[in-house]
Amino acid sequence: MSVRILYECLIIVFTASLAFSEEGKGLSIEVIGFERSNGIEDAGVKFGKGSDAFLSRARTGTLRAKRGSEVAIVYAKMSAPPGDKQQFTFKRIELLDLKGNRYNCSIPSEMQFDSALLSEIEEFRFAFLVPKGTQMKTFRLEGQPFFLGTGDVRVLLDRPDVPNTDKVIDQRTLAFLAISGSQDAFAKVTAPELISEIAKLTGSGYIFPAALEKITDVNVLTDVAQTARDPRARVLAASKLPEQSILIDLAKNHPESKIRSEAIGKLKDQQVLLDVIKNENNTIVRMVAVGYIEDQKTLLDIAMNDEEDDDVRMEAVIDMKHPSDLEHVARNSRSPQTRYHAVSRITDQAARFDIAKTDPEVRVRQAALRDLTNPMDLAEIAIKDASLEVATAAMGVLWDTSYGRKDSYYSALEVVLRRTIHERIREVAASKLPHTVLANIARSDKNPNVRVAAVKGVTSPELLGDIASRCMFRDARIAAIGKLLDKALLSDLATKDADPRIRAAAKSRLTEL
Repeated sequence: MSVRILYECLIIVFTASLAFSEEGKGLSIEVIGFERSNGIEDAGVKFGKGSDAFLSRARTGTLRAKRGSEVAIVYAKMSAPPGDKQQFTFKRIELLDLKGNRYNCSIPSEMQFDSALLSEIEEFRFAFLVPKGTQMKTFRLEGQPFFLGTGDVRVLLDRPDVPNTDKVIDQRTLAFLAISGSQDAFAKVTAPELISEIAKLTGSGYIFPAALEKITDVNVLTDVAQTARDPRARVLAASKLPEQSILIDLAKNHPESKIRSEAIGKLKDQQVLLDVIKNENNTIVRMVAVGYIEDQKTLLDIAMNDEEDDDVRMEAVIDMKHPSDLEHVARNSRSPQTRYHAVSRITDQAARFDIAKTDPEVRVRQAALRDLTNPMDLAEIAIKDASLEVATAAMGVLWDTSYGRKDSYYSALEVVLRRTIHERIREVAASKLPHTVLANIARSDKNPNVRVAAVKGVTSPELLGDIASRCMFRDARIAAIGKLLDKALLSDLATKDADPRIRAAAKSRLTEL
C-alpha cells in the first residue's frame, strides 16, 4: 500500500480552536495550531504561516533555541466585521505554563493594526522561547484600547495520536508519522520517493520545508509544485525551480491571498511584480509585491498614485532610499497619510521645519516637527501654529531636546511666552522659565496677558513682593498681590499705595488670608 493511500485511509484529524471576542468590539481571535521548533528565521509576529511575505509591518529577527530551551509557536487567525475601521495595538502577548510562569512573545513592544485589514491577513504567528518540554496552559493576547483574548491551549500541546518513534524502523510507517507532523519520524526517513510523498502530503509548516531541502531533482520539484496538498509547499517547491512559470501562476491566480503573497515573496521578475501591483485586487497582496520592488522611480510613482490604497503607498514610502523622493512625496502627495509616512523618514532639518509650518494637516505637521532639534524653530511653531495640538507637540519636543543646552532652551521659551497666540502655551512656557526671567518679563513686557502669565509662574515671595510694590504695570502688580502671603506688606499696600485699585486688591487678599 502506498504512503498516499495509507495516509488517506488512516489520516488523523487534529484540530483545536479557541475563539474569543470582546463584547461590543466585533473582533475575534482563533487559535488554530501549535508547534515546537529549534528555531525560526522570523521571530515575533508574522503574517502568513511559513512565509516571510507579510513582514512589511513586523520586520523581526531570527529566534534560536538555546541549551535547555525550545521555540514554541502559536498560530492564530483574527477577524473583524466588514467595514470595521477600529485601530488597535498589540500590547502584551504571553504563553503561560501549568505553574503560572509567563513567557513573552518575541514581538516589538507595540504594533498597531487597522481592524479593517484583519480579514486580509490570513494568519498570525507568535513565537516564544520556553524551557524545553514545558507544558503550557494559556495563550493571552492583550490589546489597546481593549482586551483581545485568552484561552486554554493544553489541547494543542500534546499529540497522543503520534506514537513514540524511538523503536519504529519501517520507512513507510515513519513516512506516515512524518506526514502527520512528527519531526522525529521525518528525521529517520531516508528513501527519496518517500520524502517527495511527505512533501506533497504533509500540512506541517516544519516538515514540508525540511523535505524540500532534501529534493534536488527538477522533475520531482515540479511534481510537488503542481500537486502538493498544502499550497505553501507548492510555492516553496516552485521557488526552487529554475523556470518560474508555476510560481508566477501561483502569484497571480491562486484563490488564497496568503498563497499569492507567499509566491510573490519568492519571485525575482520585477515585471511580474508590477503586473501584480497593477491587477491584484487584494490590498495586502499588493503591499507584499511593492515590498519587493527595487526600482526607486517605480516606488515613487506608486507613492504618488492617488488612486492607490494608502497602505500600498505607505509600503512604497517605507522602501524609498532617495531623500529627494521622500521630500517630493511629503510635499506633494494628496494623501495626508502618505505625506505623514514620507515626512517621518526625512532627515533634512530644513525640509522638516518647512513642512511643519506649511502642511494643511495637523497630523503631518506633528510628524514633521517630531525630530526637529533647533529650539528657535520649535519656538516659532509653538508661537504661530493655529492648532493648539501642534503647538503643544512643539513644546514637548522643545523640552525633550533641552538637555545640555539650557541657555538656548530658556531663550526659546521666553520668545514663546512673549509671542504665542495660545494662552495655554504661554502658561506652559511660564511654568518652565526661571523666576528671575519671569519677574523681568512681568516688569517690562508691553503685552498685559504676557505680564500676567509671567507673574503666575513666579513663586518666590521676594520677587512677588517686589513686583507688587514696584512694578510700573497695574495688572502685573494685582496678579502678584493675588499670590502674596506677607500680611505686613499687604497691609502696607492696602493703606498707603497711591493707586486705589492696588489698595482694593491688597484688602481683598488680606480678607482671603
